[in-house]
Amino acid sequence: MIVRLTKPVRPTVPACINEARNRHNCRPAVINAYNGQLEQYGRDFDRYVGDMNGYVEALNRYMDQASQYAVCERDAAGVVTGIITG
Repeated sequence: MIVRLTKPVRPTVPACINEARNRHNCRPAVINAYNGQLEQYGRDFDRYVGDMNGYVEALNRYMDQASQYAVCERDAAGVVTGIITG
């Protein structure tokens, strides 16, 4: 299974907000809407981080299982050192 997680996109800052000076001249409705979007983005980002960590853990398990399988096949073939010489 191929997993491609999509990182959430931070909401666009309204033009009435000056992030550099940490000031705004927005209407309350605009600020409330933007704050709501930021809160949703924070929840989405936390979920993304959890999903990404779970995906990495699954990849690590897969690599461990693949390594165990390779060792099993090597042992079944009677190869002791991992290198066959002629």
